[in-house]
Amino acid sequence: MSTERRHELHADLLAALAGDAGAARSLRERPPAPADEPQAQPPALPGLPSPHRRALAVALTGAPLLVDDPTGGGTFTAALLAALAADGRRALHLTDRATSTAVRADLAREGLESLLEGEDSPTGGTQPGGAQAGGAQPVDETRREQLRALLDRYAGTLHARPADGGPTAFEVLAELVELRTAHVHPPLLPAAATWDQQRRAEVAELLHGSTAPVPDGDPGAVDSPEEADRLLAELDPLPAALADLPGLTDRLRSEVSWQPLRTLGDAERAVDLLGRVEAAERTYLPLALTADLDQARAVLTQQQRSFLSAEERTRRREVKRLAALRHDGTFGLRDVEELRALRGSWAEHASGPPRAWRGRAQLAQQLDTVRRLLAANPAALSPLPQDTAEVELAQLSDLAARAEQARAALLHRRRQLRLSAQGLQDLAAAVPAGAGEEEVSRLVRAAWLRALADVALDALDAVAGRPGGLAAEFRALDERASRTTAQRLRAALAAHGPAPRCLVAHGPAEVPGDAEFDVLVVGGAHRRPAEDVLVLAGRARQLVVVGTAEGTGPADGSAWSALAALLPAHELRWPEVPEHAPTTAVRDAVAGALRAADLSVTAGELVAGHPVDLLVAPPAGGAPLAVELDGAAYLALPTVGDRHVARPGQLERSGLSVHRVWSAAWFRDPGREVERVVESLRRIGEEAERAAREEAERAAREEAERAAREEAERAAREEAERAAREEAERAAREE
Repeated sequence: MSTERRHELHADLLAALAGDAGAARSLRERPPAPADEPQAQPPALPGLPSPHRRALAVALTGAPLLVDDPTGGGTFTAALLAALAADGRRALHLTDRATSTAVRADLAREGLESLLEGEDSPTGGTQPGGAQAGGAQPVDETRREQLRALLDRYAGTLHARPADGGPTAFEVLAELVELRTAHVHPPLLPAAATWDQQRRAEVAELLHGSTAPVPDGDPGAVDSPEEADRLLAELDPLPAALADLPGLTDRLRSEVSWQPLRTLGDAERAVDLLGRVEAAERTYLPLALTADLDQARAVLTQQQRSFLSAEERTRRREVKRLAALRHDGTFGLRDVEELRALRGSWAEHASGPPRAWRGRAQLAQQLDTVRRLLAANPAALSPLPQDTAEVELAQLSDLAARAEQARAALLHRRRQLRLSAQGLQDLAAAVPAGAGEEEVSRLVRAAWLRALADVALDALDAVAGRPGGLAAEFRALDERASRTTAQRLRAALAAHGPAPRCLVAHGPAEVPGDAEFDVLVVGGAHRRPAEDVLVLAGRARQLVVVGTAEGTGPADGSAWSALAALLPAHELRWPEVPEHAPTTAVRDAVAGALRAADLSVTAGELVAGHPVDLLVAPPAGGAPLAVELDGAAYLALPTVGDRHVARPGQLERSGLSVHRVWSAAWFRDPGREVERVVESLRRIGEEAERAAREEAERAAREEAERAAREEAERAAREEAERAAREEAERAAREE
């Protein structure tokens, strides 16, 4: 941003604060300043979170800036003052004493407390890594950026959702961890990674069928699913056909008064006879089936008489009447014989005159189906008579049961063949005996997830085979780069004397009238009157205001409220962490394993504005151990620097030790990860013991030194008293 533009924005801000509506409107309508995090040049203070870095980037453009810092600490302000000094700008820090003390302490950690004027340093010297830390070590920037890219790719590989909307790698591992807790242990089937929902349902159905008890019956020599399908197609309708046939024969008996049938042959002969009756009904009048056939024969065989005789006329009338019994009017002796034979056959099987039965066609069709199916499945129903006509109707229910058994055995064999053909034998072996549909479906899903996890683990290994080591290396390089920047700034301050330096004041009255500054940095703006800021802002070229919106209102007269009506606030808060099942599942699994190791664990506590996955109290005392995972809380941190530098630094400054458990490592060997946590706790305990010993030794040395001083002072007093007495005695003798 050009110098002219910076001055124009600052002038608009001053005018707006003075009540210029046009200037206020111009400020509200201007596009936001760029807020990209500067990666190439690290800040002088290491471990800054990305919200701090983005706000610093805006401040260095020269634009007015309103920063919402709910912590009330001085970390951002210290970094801002260092960055302004490195950019050659002189600043005035208008703040309260508590905030200025915190800012000075943060600067002192890097040996930069000499930036501040107006107060003596309360630190009594610099911390390790500060001004007396020696020469700066060179930083391999290429390696640092390579590590940043690798760790960023790792987080993306772990949490990116695939194009098909399926689970992320972390969600896969998390759900598998939960399933393991429920004692679901699927085999590894690489092909399962391609299963969609429909395919998983098909596999579950196939497996559930295979869990049923092995049925009685011999499926025969079936070697392929296709052969089993063919045999099942022939066998499937047989049980129903056998079960339906007795009902038809019972209808025949009740509706036609048919004699009991014994065999399929009897039923077929009945169908044949009923067919003859239907044919007769189509040929003759119904009266023909009940007419006196002996009388008809006598009439038809009576010898012709004289054409004019009465007997002949009577005979001709009778012949004409008989001829009408046939639809075509040709009734004769042959018809008499056919009807006699039909009546004789009918009398052998049923009572009353012959009559058609409307169930004949259905019975004929069912008999044909049964005969055909029996002939097609002799092995399934063995032993059977060679002639299926000899099969007794009383056997049909038994045959239906045997056919159902054979069908069930063949279905079981087909499932086995399909499981084998699809490589599902190991999965079938993992199905518990008597498992229900839900349990089988869960196992199938677990097998799918296990295959996805195998792919995901390979992908994670390809990106960062040892993410813990890479993260530690990145943090060391990033912190070294920041300290190198701090050392350069210290050298510049020493070389250029008092300029640029930062003046600290607690009120406008403390600022000398001839003091020069480019940037007015206001701390605790929510507690400071707007008039204080307006008095000094006119002497600067840029205004940066730090405070918080919590507890403020438009009419409270604070500097924060006045600026909030004109400028957007850059928040320094961490992003919210969404709560969802996979995060809870992994966290609960790790917490449960640690508690099983007799450790005291709490979950989800907020530390420095962001939740800690797990806090573990060391049994031997010392700082609590923050066990961080790589789930939702990890993903919510926007950048690699946030995850592996800023956040661990915040936790350590809060008095915690930090240990990360990677989800891939936990999935592969949870026992080993528990051992690593226990080892970290052991080191914490040893460090606490060493610190306690050193403190005790220091206290003992101080006590010994104090005792020695007191002894020396006592001896000196006694010597002085002795000398005084001697002098008094000498004087007395002289008198």
